[in-house]
Amino acid sequence: MPYANIEVGRMKARERYLRNKEAIDSASREYYWKNKERINSKRRKPIQSASERADHLTAKLRARFQSYLRRNKVTGCLEWMGYKDVHGYGKLWIGSQKDGTLRKEMSHRVAWILAGKEITPEKPFILHNCPCGDNPSCCEIAHLWDGTAADNNTDRSRKDRSRRSELGLPRGVQPNYTQKESYQARIQVGSKQIYIGSYSSIEEARQAVEAAGGWRQEESGGDATT
Repeated sequence: MPYANIEVGRMKARERYLRNKEAIDSASREYYWKNKERINSKRRKPIQSASERADHLTAKLRARFQSYLRRNKVTGCLEWMGYKDVHGYGKLWIGSQKDGTLRKEMSHRVAWILAGKEITPEKPFILHNCPCGDNPSCCEIAHLWDGTAADNNTDRSRKDRSRRSELGLPRGVQPNYTQKESYQARIQVGSKQIYIGSYSSIEEARQAVEAAGGWRQEESGGDATT
């Protein structure tokens, strides 16, 4: 039977290796130390700096990336025509599995890197400032800027991206499932949600959230009660 023959061959190969293990290991070590520099030079290293990332992306992705861009003659935006998430941001795979850099990245961040610009730990967010309104798919460098987490939160609030939940209700407002035609108002303080009360209309619940200081707040030194 073919499978039996394969297994017999494997066993014989293992027996030969065990009989000559010391000699084989010694030869392998000797070969490595004689050719160490050449072997290590061929090993791929993770891409670290922004300039190295830009060179890598330029060689691998620039042509494909450019093929998905279209200029909007009305707004001046350079819009991504490939895959977009539910929020309108372009997404694409970049990097390689071989060197451990494969990842899904937003198209406007790739545009920023390809332009040779840095994404620093101090300003890790790439934000849009399109003159004709919010356009998440825009990859025009002149319409992008880098910012901090606080800049990102301010920009998101200014563009009215975070005011509504997945149910289409204002942030902090949700249906009261135990009572019909009633809405609960809650705020987020740190990692805790705090219940404010139940109201007969969405507008009343929204006003209660605003009166409490807004949906999301930083946790203070005192303990919050739920």
